[in-house]
Amino acid sequence: MRSYIFFLVFLFVKFTWASDPFIKVHSVEIKPVERGLQLDFKVSSNTSMGPSMEIKFYLNGKISSNKMEKSAPEGENKSVYIFIPYTDLIVPPGKNTLTYKIFGRSFEIKQKEFFKGEIEFHQPQLFWVEFETKNADINVDGMDLKSNIGQNLPSNIGKGLGDAYFQIENSREILFKSPSVNNSGKIKNQKGKFQTYETEPLILKFFDLDVLTKEFIGKHELDLKKEPKQNVLISKSGRITHFEINYTLKPVTKSNFSSK
Repeated sequence: MRSYIFFLVFLFVKFTWASDPFIKVHSVEIKPVERGLQLDFKVSSNTSMGPSMEIKFYLNGKISSNKMEKSAPEGENKSVYIFIPYTDLIVPPGKNTLTYKIFGRSFEIKQKEFFKGEIEFHQPQLFWVEFETKNADINVDGMDLKSNIGQNLPSNIGKGLGDAYFQIENSREILFKSPSVNNSGKIKNQKGKFQTYETEPLILKFFDLDVLTKEFIGKHELDLKKEPKQNVLISKSGRITHFEINYTLKPVTKSNFSSK
């Protein structure tokens, strides 16, 4: 048995290290599209697992984007497509020229820069939403009695209480996601700030986090208003027993765009 295991390890190491591990990025294209930027490129690699790619944008040398990562398959000339919403770019409205860099890493290779370019585009007028949630109480009784791993596991594997969390979306993008609460519907108070479009309502969605998936609990649509501060209470709406959210809505300007 020891000889067999050693042989398998030898084959794995020989296959993985037949040549020095590498990651190559080429055929890079980026362009403005509806609601964001589309970045397409090809990756060639021989790492033991497909590399993880990260994209960063810079305005005047300072990072100006939220974190963006995507895994690439192992092999030659593998296509990677990344959509960057305007809401993830921390820049003023109007014409902008950004530097972007493509980084890669794998089990064998530490993160390093593989490509650098520039993109010119027009950032639409977005709005900052600064919010705070309080006293979240979601009824998750009976939502975790079964596991989603497989049908052969016992039906009482859970405690009968779901792991609640919520996320805030507009019509196309997830703008905020709260941590989940283990075996509870009492989500901790949250504070946050994100960009969105003034004309689109926000959608609060509540979920129960399962082992490999999530279960939808309920939602509430929030029409944005410009008054100094809005206080919204959701009470006894399906499984949403109680939820409070306060927010302010302000236009993104040249003076406050980097205040995230």
